[in-house]
Order: sequence, then C-alpha cells, then structure tokens
Amino acid sequence: MARPCQPRSPLWRKVLYENQGFPDNYTDTTFLYELKKNVNLRILKFSDAVSGARLLSREISVVALVGEVFVALHDHLTDPLLLLLCCSFLTLVGYVIYVTKYKYRSIFLDVVLVCSYIVIVTLMSPILKTLTKTISTDTIYLTSVLMMLGHLMFYDYDSFSTTVSKALSFNSALFGSLCLASRLNSDFDVFVLLTVAVSCFALLPPLMTEFGRSNTVASFFDLTALTGTYFISQTAFLFYLAELLTLNLSIPYLIVRWQKYKENISGPWDEAKPSIGRVEKKRR
Repeated sequence: MARPCQPRSPLWRKVLYENQGFPDNYTDTTFLYELKKNVNLRILKFSDAVSGARLLSREISVVALVGEVFVALHDHLTDPLLLLLCCSFLTLVGYVIYVTKYKYRSIFLDVVLVCSYIVIVTLMSPILKTLTKTISTDTIYLTSVLMMLGHLMFYDYDSFSTTVSKALSFNSALFGSLCLASRLNSDFDVFVLLTVAVSCFALLPPLMTEFGRSNTVASFFDLTALTGTYFISQTAFLFYLAELLTLNLSIPYLIVRWQKYKENISGPWDEAKPSIGRVEKKRR
C-alpha cells in the first residue's frame, strides 16, 4: 500500500499583515540571513586615539591656564602687569601667525576692536568686581566649575557631532571667567583675568582650528599648564600630571584594546537611509 503523503509545512514569509499560521513570537531560521556585523567599521590605531585625546587634553590645559591666572591674581603670587604683558605678547604672536599664514584680516579694524575692548572692559571692571558680591564664594566657584565643564562639553574638537555649539561653549567659559573675576581684589586684576579669558576662549579657537591635531601645540599648552600648576600647588601638580597621563595614554590604550569587543549589527530591520545625492543625480 502506498503511504499517505504528509502535508508540507507552510513556508514562512516576511509579511507583516498576513496570518501565516505561525505564533506571534515565531522566528524563522531565514530571518537572520541578512544579518551583517561591523559594516564599514573603522579600526583605530593607537596613534589615532592619542591624536584625538590630545585635542581634549589641549583644551583642558587652556581652561587650567585661566584657573591658574585667577589663583595667581587672587593670592598675589605674581605681578598682574607681568601676566598682562605675557598674555598680550602671546596673543600678538598668535595673531601674526593667523593673519600671515591662514586668513588675511584688516589690521585697522582689529586695532579698533582692541581699543574698544580696552575701553569697555576698563569701564566695566568696577561693576564686574562687585557684580556677585551678595552671592557666597562657594557658589561662585561651583558655578565657575560647571561653566568650564560646559565649555569643554560643547567645544568644537574638529568633529561633526551635533552636540557642538561654539556659541554655547564660549558663553559658558566667559560666564565662568566673570564669576571668578568677581572674587578678585582690584579692578586691574579683573581686567587682566578677563583679557586672558578672552584671549583663550575667543581668539585662540580659530587658530587652534587651523593648527588641527598638532602634537606640538598640544604639548606646549600641556607643559605650560603643568608648569603653572607646579608653582601653585605640588599636590595639584601631581593630580594634573596623573590626569594628563591617563587621558593621553591610558584611555587611548583601552579604547584600542577594547575594539575587538565592539559589534555593530545591521540588517533589513534598520531604518532606511535615503541617499539624497543619488536622487538628485537621477533627476538630472
């Protein structure tokens, strides 16, 4: 006798709005056929990771320099006029490099702008010194730290991140500097600190953008900030040295080492990515 033919099990199809006789939590073996892992994955080298870390380290050093200038003025560790002359000289050198090598600017307009800044800040220094007189010093210091952290968070480290905001980064740093300036003893000290802050947070970023990932420039700021920390507090010097070593060596090493554990999966369930350029070419 011929054996009765057994009914074949229905084939599963990737159709959402159709009852195929399968349970809702059914997963067919063909579902993961189009699974892809680590598509277009970029493998970072240790030098690449260090180069990216140096950008953050450089900006932290710039913030540290402003903090060191505040401590030096507040505790009378150095002559304010000497700090102003050093800042003016370095700013002039950076301006000459920027104008001659990267972008030409009208020197006359820049001189007018500098003169306007000197007049305005000189007139505003007495007001800024007493602006937060009714607020406790601890609150001022905490606000300054938070503002500087906001500056570091939104600073443009030559990236295309959506969190980058040059205006927010600059305003945060300037507000933090104003808070610190309100705790200084004289109007001239306020003028010096604000001049250093404007040089570091307003005039320096365009030049740093042109320099890019220059290890020489990053090393200059790191060593300058580290040296200033040493003369202020040896304990702070050790902590800052540990931070630089961790940020520039340990963290890049861990990033490169842990890349093997990274798995990006992609498949037909991902959101569609329209190619606008291709559509425009087809229309043409």
